[in-house]
Amino acid sequence: MMGQSTLFALLGYVLFLYLHRTRPFLAGAALWLCALKPHLLVPFGVVLLLWIVIARAYKILAGAALTLLASCALTYLLDPSAWADYAQMMRSPGLEGDYIPCLVVVLRLWLRPHAMSLQYLAPLLGSVWAVGYFWPRRNQWQWQNDGNLLVLVSLFAAPYSWVYDGGLAIPALLQAAYRTCSKLLLVLLAFASLLVLVQLVAGIKITSALFLWTIPGWFVWYLLASANARKPIAVEPKTLIA
Repeated sequence: MMGQSTLFALLGYVLFLYLHRTRPFLAGAALWLCALKPHLLVPFGVVLLLWIVIARAYKILAGAALTLLASCALTYLLDPSAWADYAQMMRSPGLEGDYIPCLVVVLRLWLRPHAMSLQYLAPLLGSVWAVGYFWPRRNQWQWQNDGNLLVLVSLFAAPYSWVYDGGLAIPALLQAAYRTCSKLLLVLLAFASLLVLVQLVAGIKITSALFLWTIPGWFVWYLLASANARKPIAVEPKTLIA
């Protein structure tokens, strides 16, 4: 509805989940789409790098690096001043006063409005949690199961996000909806999804605080659904490493 790029990041994440075992280089290349929204996936990226080293899945790293370098080169050829222009825009005054209906931004505006560094404390804390979550599971790590919670935490801890960025939560929500034993939670998910659509169709501006609940809502719903889930399907250990 808004012509935003989050759906491309979602496509990249889903392609990574689908390809990381059988086509690791292509899985890494697909992560270029996630790089369109890097601030939404900081803890995810930290754990991904750790997993690549532990699993020796260097083809994924090669695919991601080659695709990123190629896109940067193409950008420079099309517009040599693009990087300088972007850096100048990010240094322009007034950005710290913009209201974004995101929990991290709201907390910063409430505590210290001009302390932009507070917004980047959340991704740092989220990354520390992510490493602690990953490390005990590193030898049995399953991106299809464990990666979804990681993405939700990354969204929750993002320095800023909009309602449409919640699209990255779709794989986690679908997985939890499939596994949960609670019909009430399924009804709540359907109602919450419909509420977002009604708000958008009604013309409520995306800068409205009425959208503040969305990403925290998806995160809390996932935790509740996971707590009422059936036992996950086991995956053979030999399939865990690309």
